Amino acid sequence: MADDGLQKFYTIEEAAALTGYSVRRLRDFVRDGTLEAERWGREYRISTPSLQAFIEARRKAEIPERQRPGAGVGPRTEDDPDR
Repeated sequence: MADDGLQKFYTIEEAAALTGYSVRRLRDFVRDGTLEAERWGREYRISTPSLQAFIEARRKAEIPERQRPGAGVGPRTEDDPDR
């Protein structure tokens, strides 16, 4: 597809399909300013650069220890009674 100078805008539903986030979660990101979007009537539209920046920022975000692969897995020890 040739670059005709026009910018592509995605609906929340399209962005959800591309990112794997739910529509509701993406709306939350838009409302709190994490994802930049424009209001077109009653709907939001997300530009390609905004969506790319959002994806890159989420990719670089620090994963909390409790959400890392293997977190909470392992033998129970006396030093760690919660396990």
